[in-house]
Amino acid sequence: MPTRQAGELRDLCRCCRRWLEVASLFVWRRRSRLRISDAEYDELYRQLLAACDAAVVAGGPAWCGELAELVRPWLDCRTLERADREILVGVVLRCQQIDRQINGPTWGLLLRRWGPLVSLVISGMLLGVLLVGNLDWIGPPVAVFLGDFWRGMVAAVQRSTLTEPLVVGGLVVAAAMATLLRVWRQ
Repeated sequence: MPTRQAGELRDLCRCCRRWLEVASLFVWRRRSRLRISDAEYDELYRQLLAACDAAVVAGGPAWCGELAELVRPWLDCRTLERADREILVGVVLRCQQIDRQINGPTWGLLLRRWGPLVSLVISGMLLGVLLVGNLDWIGPPVAVFLGDFWRGMVAAVQRSTLTEPLVVGGLVVAAAMATLLRVWRQ
């Protein structure tokens, strides 16, 4: 019996995450929302409500009933399309909180939280390599401290032309910023 409940809870988690993805497409007016068929949404809607109702009847967590009440008014894609954006944003935000309770944090949330710090560290390291490789008075004390790895990095920078590290650094920073911007928009 416990494995059946665990399977039902897994299905509920999967349906919740999928419904949240679909609703988010409508909140942000993504073009891909147009590819969701009424039949696909109807099936997802029925599965999610059935899973929530079954969990409530079985004495599942309190969020099951709340999730069902949040989802119940959104009968079809046209309802989501015509909905007031602020109301739909509120529903999606609350569903995201429930989703985090169920499934834990998503990669997007982790990137939003830690992305700026990681980008700053990578940019600082890149700047350090450029400075140490091109300024002789900083290089020797740092090279002794960091050993072979640092000497290999400095040798690679010194063998390169001035534009190569700048291009690589620019690409790394641009990729980091593009990733952060994409995650931020989601």
